[in-house]
Amino acid sequence: MIRSLHMLATCAIGLAAATPALAGPRSWDEAPPSRVVVLRDLNLSTPAGAERALNRLSIAARNVCDSSFSTGGLAALRRDKACRREALNSAINRLNAPLVTAAYVRKTHEAVETRTASR
Repeated sequence: MIRSLHMLATCAIGLAAATPALAGPRSWDEAPPSRVVVLRDLNLSTPAGAERALNRLSIAARNVCDSSFSTGGLAALRRDKACRREALNSAINRLNAPLVTAAYVRKTHEAVETRTASR
């Protein structure tokens, strides 16, 4: 989901190529959608900075993942929700900022899936 992460300053959030079902139909030449989330102006070691970062990441996930309910109905709504959860989970994982993770857990009552790099 994360395209890049530079010194915890800028974070891009998007759909993972590994979850094409969430992304909907795409051509092979088309890159998954993503948004750049600027965090360089935030202090992620404070509760206020962590909350702002989580808010920005949530908005980016919504912008990337949300489709039109009117054209997809409940199935699209479920897909969008799963996509947002996966996008946020991935972004928070990569960000590795404990207070942002804690804010996410507090807000959603869901644990962040930790992933280990495969070799």
